[in-house]
This record gives sequence, structure tokens and C-alpha cells, in this order.
Amino acid sequence: MNFFPRTNKTRISSMQKIFSINLHLFIPMILIGIISCFAMYSTDAGVFGYHTESHIIRLGVFLILFFIVSFVRFSFWQKASTLSYFLVLILLFGVEFF
Repeated sequence: MNFFPRTNKTRISSMQKIFSINLHLFIPMILIGIISCFAMYSTDAGVFGYHTESHIIRLGVFLILFFIVSFVRFSFWQKASTLSYFLVLILLFGVEFF
């Protein structure tokens, strides 16, 4: 739910950005992450083994990264999309040589 609709010219505070995160996308993402942590726990025979711990750490790190990326203006991602696409494409072709 977007509680604070904004136009291109208005600047909103960090708290407003946090509260304007789309919950219809965020809640299923968290639920899938938690369910996958339980799945990793059950495949490690009911103990917090290497795979379970690394999965929980990755979930936490990428959740933090999700919030950091969400604070970057959308216009930046639009401007950087072509450059990043070609950079990833070059790296993909570089895999063939290394």
C-alpha cells in the first residue's frame, strides 16, 4: 500500500519511504524466505548446519540490501539500466574465456 503518493518533484523522508514499501510484494517475499529457512533446517536433519546458517545469513543480508536499493531514486535505475545490462553481458561472455 502506498500511503504517500509522490510526484517527481516532491522529496519524502526516510520514514515515509519505509512506510511506502509495497506490502503486497514485501510480505510474500519474507514468507518465502522464512519457509525456505525451515526447508533448509529440515534438510540438515533438524540441526542448524552449514546450509541452514548460510541461508539465514543470506536472507538477512539481502533483506538489508533490499532496503538500501529501495532508497535509490527510480530515475537512477532507469539511467543506469542500459550500462548495467551491457556490463553484465560483457561479464557473461567473459565467463567463456576464464
